[in-house]
Amino acid sequence: MILDTDALSAFVDGAPALAALWANFTGVSIPVVVLGEYRYGVTHSTRRQP
Repeated sequence: MILDTDALSAFVDGAPALAALWANFTGVSIPVVVLGEYRYGVTHSTRRQP
């Protein structure tokens, strides 16, 4: 399974549906572009805690 940015965010937020879905897969890939988008979003978030 290859994650996009929305799926990565949902996983980090603890979405229970993703945990159930991942039980059927043996591997998960996160593209470098997705990691970059996620990191950018976290560092520029207005809800970020110092």
